[in-house]
Amino acid sequence: PAVEKLPDGIIIPIAGNLLKLEVRADNIIRVAYAQDRAFFTRPGIAVLPPKSAPTGWTVASAAGTTTLSTGKISARVDLASGAVTFLDASGQPILAEKSDGRVLEPADVMGEKTFHVRQQWLGHDDESLHGLGQLQMGIVDLKGWDVDLWQRNTMITIPNLVSSRGYGLLWDNTSYTRFGDLRQFEPISDTLLYNAAGEVGGLTTGNVNPTTGALESTITSGAIGFASPLGGGGSRQAYGLHLPTRTTGEFLAPVTGEYKFQAYSNGGIKVWLDGKLVIEHWRQDWLPEYDQIRVRLEAGKKYSLRIDTDGERSNVMRFFWKLPLPQPDTATTLWSNVGDGIDYYFVAGPALDAVVAGFRTLTGQATMLPQWAFGLWQSRDRYQNQQQLLDALVGFRSRKIPLDNIVQDWQYWTTEPVNDWGSHRFDPKKFPDPVGMIKTVHDAHAHIMISIWGKFYEGTANFDALNKGGYLFQPTLKEGILRDNRLYAYVDPFQA
Repeated sequence: PAVEKLPDGIIIPIAGNLLKLEVRADNIIRVAYAQDRAFFTRPGIAVLPPKSAPTGWTVASAAGTTTLSTGKISARVDLASGAVTFLDASGQPILAEKSDGRVLEPADVMGEKTFHVRQQWLGHDDESLHGLGQLQMGIVDLKGWDVDLWQRNTMITIPNLVSSRGYGLLWDNTSYTRFGDLRQFEPISDTLLYNAAGEVGGLTTGNVNPTTGALESTITSGAIGFASPLGGGGSRQAYGLHLPTRTTGEFLAPVTGEYKFQAYSNGGIKVWLDGKLVIEHWRQDWLPEYDQIRVRLEAGKKYSLRIDTDGERSNVMRFFWKLPLPQPDTATTLWSNVGDGIDYYFVAGPALDAVVAGFRTLTGQATMLPQWAFGLWQSRDRYQNQQQLLDALVGFRSRKIPLDNIVQDWQYWTTEPVNDWGSHRFDPKKFPDPVGMIKTVHDAHAHIMISIWGKFYEGTANFDALNKGGYLFQPTLKEGILRDNRLYAYVDPFQA
């Protein structure tokens, strides 16, 4: 195929689509792949536009390949498959795409014609991968694990990776994204489950007597987990409200290989597999999350499984697995639900400081915060009134515990007789003098932050103004969903 040279890189026709290699710095190359070249100049929210076209790079073609070189790194394209290999200045490979690893799959998402997009790179057994944001998995090296990337409470998605091999990847897609093995976790078939008596068809589930520790009100259930403390979700029908629970028995491994297990829970959970404690976690009831383990099992062998929940805060628990792949796959995979094309940036080090500096080049310099912002921030569920907040501040100061910022979280607004969520106005009964309260905090050489919450009830002035401007996410309004007997909506980040 003919190679088109541009001021900032090259475009190559590949399999009916267009592949662009774009030089952003001598150690940064953008790879973009789409049907329409307008994709290459689309506005983004993560990466800044380049200040000027780079200079000093070259392009050469030979033996079915085209290579773009900056002097520090090179990107070599296999003209048959379109796969890109990144090399250092001495010509040694750093990272290579799989020859069949780039996919644009036509899709219909919420009525929009689009693509599911996927990119795979060849992995290395001695490589570790880090990043993807503020995760709650307790895992440092992400290689071999599966991560769903979507923003939620305490889970902050930043779609970049750094490798122990001295490079980084910035995946420029803001839709729901997945990393790792793209197969879904699934329930363990009840034909592979055995209860405490050794009978096939499910595990033994029931309540744990808080006094004696005995397992009571037991049933055999083929569904591992429960959905609410009031019944209806799998084996939860056997469980009493606010009582510790236990699920126990054995399962049969159908094949040999590395299995992945996933628990989704709130409250306290402990999981023993083959007699070993493999999961131990506690979470707020309003913040269920995922735990994941990997373990090698042998085909035809039974393994003991025990899952305990504490009952104090637990009202959801689910347990799934993912069978071993027929053939081990060490590839690094990123997939996004919506995209007009594939778009990522390769950043070479080899020092990881240089990789992080490359991310900063792409996304902009971080603003240096004032000194006080690096101190202690005190936050809790909420201070229920003005005096509670001030008393907490006095408590820190009297104990000579340094405190720089105190956070007033939700329900500082009026909640009775009508909940004015989204008004962003202090309840005069709970906070009679907000100005005086803030001055008192400042006079004590501290700062105060208000957690505003981007949720608005119909009838508040903020709701009316935002809705009139088209800045609210509409599904909750169209479906007539109520909270506190009021219609509500969230800010639509793609319209605001």
